[in-house]
Amino acid sequence: MISATLIAISIRAIRQSQEFAQYSLGTTVLWFSFLLLLHPKTRSSILPVVLLGWVYLIHNVASITVILLVFSVFSLEFFGYLNSRRESGVESSDLLKGWFAGESHAPINRLAFAHLGLLVFTIPIMTSTSSDYTFGGYISPTPDDPLFQLMIGLFGVGRSFAVILASLVALSMFNTLHSLWEGPRLPISSVDSGGSAVGFRITLITVAFGTLFVVLLYSEIVRPLFVPRFFLFSIPAWALLIGLGISDLVGWLSSQVDND
Repeated sequence: MISATLIAISIRAIRQSQEFAQYSLGTTVLWFSFLLLLHPKTRSSILPVVLLGWVYLIHNVASITVILLVFSVFSLEFFGYLNSRRESGVESSDLLKGWFAGESHAPINRLAFAHLGLLVFTIPIMTSTSSDYTFGGYISPTPDDPLFQLMIGLFGVGRSFAVILASLVALSMFNTLHSLWEGPRLPISSVDSGGSAVGFRITLITVAFGTLFVVLLYSEIVRPLFVPRFFLFSIPAWALLIGLGISDLVGWLSSQVDND
C-alpha cells in the first residue's frame, strides 16, 4: 500500500504518464512481466519473454533493468537448485545436466537465453551510439550525490525527505543482509518467503541498485547518462524497498514496545 502510494503521487510517474513516450508503458509491461514470472501458472508461457523483449528494445536503461531482473531471477533459482541438489547428495557432474533437463527450469532458461541473445545483438548498437553526441548531448554531468538526486527526481521531494527515503532503502537492505547472515542458504526463487521474503528483496535490490550502478559506471567511463526519468523503469523496485524499510522500522519499534 505504501509503495503503491509513493508511485501514485510520484511527480515523475505522473509527468511521464502524460507524455507521448514509452517510459510509463514500458515500466508497466516490465513489472507485469515480472508478476507473470512469479506465478507458477503463467511463468511457463512465452508471453513474459516477448513482453520483456519489447521493453528491452525501448531504451538503453530499460535494457539494463530487464537484464538485471532476468539475471536476478535466473541466479536465485539456479544457485538455489545447486544448493538443494548438493544437500541431496547429487554428484557435481550431474548438476548441470539435471538443471537443463528439468521441466520446471525450462521457462527461466528460455527467458535467460532469449535475453542473452538480445544483449549480444544490441551491444554493437549501444557502443556505436555511445560516441554519437547528438544523442544525449543535453545531459548534465553526474551529480556528486546521485542517490539523493534520484530520490528527488523520482518522487518529487525535497532533499531532507530524500535523505529519509534513502535511509529507508538502506534499512531494507540491511535487514536483507541480516536475514542472509542468519540463514546463509540462498532462497530458491524470487518468491521464496523464508522468513522475510529474502528472494524478493534480493531481486528488488539487484534491479534498483544494479541499474543505478551501471548508469553511474557508464557515465564515468563513456559520457553522462544520469537522468531521473531514465530510472522510471526501476521505480517500483525503489518504492517497494522504501515500503519494506518502513515495514521493518515499524516491526522493530513494535518489538521494542513489546519488550518494554
